[in-house]
Amino acid sequence: MMRCRKLLTSVVAAALFSSAEPIDLDYKADKLDYLGYTFQKTYDAKTSEWTLEARKDGTLVYTFGQALEPAHLSFGLVKLLRGDSKQVAVEVYSGGAHCCANDWIVSVDPEFRVLMDTEGDVHGMNDAVDVDGDGNYEFSINTITFDYYRTPYAWSPHGSVWFMYEPQSGKFVPANDRCFDEIKKQVDLIVADLRAGSWKSDLDPDHELRREVLDVVIDYLYAGHDREAWAFFDVAYPAEDRDDVKKEVMEYVSHEPFYEALQKPFGQRGER
Repeated sequence: MMRCRKLLTSVVAAALFSSAEPIDLDYKADKLDYLGYTFQKTYDAKTSEWTLEARKDGTLVYTFGQALEPAHLSFGLVKLLRGDSKQVAVEVYSGGAHCCANDWIVSVDPEFRVLMDTEGDVHGMNDAVDVDGDGNYEFSINTITFDYYRTPYAWSPHGSVWFMYEPQSGKFVPANDRCFDEIKKQVDLIVADLRAGSWKSDLDPDHELRREVLDVVIDYLYAGHDREAWAFFDVAYPAEDRDDVKKEVMEYVSHEPFYEALQKPFGQRGER
């Protein structure tokens, strides 16, 4: 079921984002050379772990996490920013049936800079799209916050954090509010599916209903649209556990670093 959901998500994303920039990472490659820098998988016999090292002229510049297998280290060139050079995307997978990864975006031109480090477990980067047409690409990362929430993994709701390049800091920062036009396209598809009653034919209709409703609620919350989130929830989720679910959702997101970062601009503008 999960494989079908991921395939559907990919098809939908391709339809929505016709100018999407693929973020294709290679787990088979052991080495990448770019603009004088070498990204190389290395093995530490003492810890029995693999890591990805970035070096220039033989000098170690940066180390990307640890993994139990070389195939758990993926990397590749991506074109996310204006200009002639590309960036390097790195993902270190933790292992396990349904878990997790740490992701990085780095630039090596004119010097080595870390543009993004998730600093925690996520589900990997999705293809990028230039939301505002400025030549810099935005992309989303799926969080693990709601994995197994009141359900087996297959029916887990998900949150997606959208990242936008911020010239002032030189970083990709959470920006769901500024990417909401793209997020809303996916929300509209889920709402249409709910209205069509497709969830009723699922193997577990109750779990599927809650998953689809919370997918919408979480998208709204992450973008600062609290009123729309709970107005939709009150209509779309009439189950007896609705009050408990609402309370638990807010408890979950309030302990998530991404959500905290996403709330800062709303407080500054007096929005909610």
